[in-house]
Amino acid sequence: MQLTATPIPRTLSMSLQGLRDMSIIATPPSSRLSIRTIVDEVSDNLVVDALQRELSRNGQVFYLHNNIATIDAKASHIESLLPDLRVGVVHGRMKELELERVMAAFSDHKFDILVATTIVEIGIDIPNANTIIIENADKLGVAQLHQLRGRVGRSNHQAYAYLLTDSTSVSESARVRLAALEEATNLGGGFALASHDLETRGAGEILGSEQSGHILTVGFSLYLRLLERAVEMVRSGVSCDITNSVKLDLGFPCVLPSTYIENPQARLYYNKRLSSAATIEEIDDIKSELIDCFGEFSDMVDNLIETNCLRVILNDFGVVKLYSDADGGILKVADAGRMGSGHLASIASKSPETFSLIDRTTIRFFEPAETCRQRLAFIFNTVVDATQSPAQAPAPVAG
Repeated sequence: MQLTATPIPRTLSMSLQGLRDMSIIATPPSSRLSIRTIVDEVSDNLVVDALQRELSRNGQVFYLHNNIATIDAKASHIESLLPDLRVGVVHGRMKELELERVMAAFSDHKFDILVATTIVEIGIDIPNANTIIIENADKLGVAQLHQLRGRVGRSNHQAYAYLLTDSTSVSESARVRLAALEEATNLGGGFALASHDLETRGAGEILGSEQSGHILTVGFSLYLRLLERAVEMVRSGVSCDITNSVKLDLGFPCVLPSTYIENPQARLYYNKRLSSAATIEEIDDIKSELIDCFGEFSDMVDNLIETNCLRVILNDFGVVKLYSDADGGILKVADAGRMGSGHLASIASKSPETFSLIDRTTIRFFEPAETCRQRLAFIFNTVVDATQSPAQAPAPVAG
């Protein structure tokens, strides 16, 4: 992805998340000058000054008037300001041959001023045109204004971009956009503008009803975690169902008790954070936060934290289900997970007294455990250890 001409927040956001590659061309061509940008109220005197400055050096001007219904009247008005001007008009409803004829005439310097709609924002390269005047600039976005500004300054002459507004109707957000454009005049400033636009109005609908799927179905934070996992899988070449989330049932309640956190909203908040944590480090941070806010906790809270640690580890290995009761339990893996059917068969053959293969993706384990802590200790020290290499295995849980 290139961010030299058109900064788009959603594209930049996807690049920062690793979905797209990003390259920045920050070195301009030799002798190229930055475009001087002026934000001001629209007035005939300002327009005349800008036109005369450009025409005095035998240059040409783009005049952007983005309204087809009144564009001919605007061209006539400009002619009345400077009667000797040669004015051309282009817009999207013109026939192709007529549009091509006017653009060729402007390129050949048969017109001094081209009054146009935003049709000229892409693919126009006329080195002799080094002034652009944009009416109602507050109605256009940062990316579009930056692209339009790029129609001038394509030679070694100083270029000017006038962003004109009606002071009575400019919103605060428009003022922020125009101020950013006025400041970002350095060559290769597209990345800075894209970053500013991303901070100002967000990344847009990467997933939404107007794109593919609907982000409200899963929530933004879960979407970001799924996205991060998907990018990592693509990079590492590992194929796995990124929507997998292990179903964990140890036969004991796993919630924060009211005796530890009295406020029900706070209990719900921390329960949700623990159940959605994607890494052991994230769970450790929540554990430290709980101790800071509510003090040392009981075995029930400790069991909840360790259960979520177990969920994270098993989820990373493609386990889709773990059920445990007083006699043992059942563990089921995804076909494409990191722990496949061959691994389960190997576990069952090495410890037949503890493990029994039910089918190629499901294994039963036998171990009487009366308390949640005992079950956690067995699963961590035996089941989890059997699914990982010694370097990957977590620290054992005390029984």
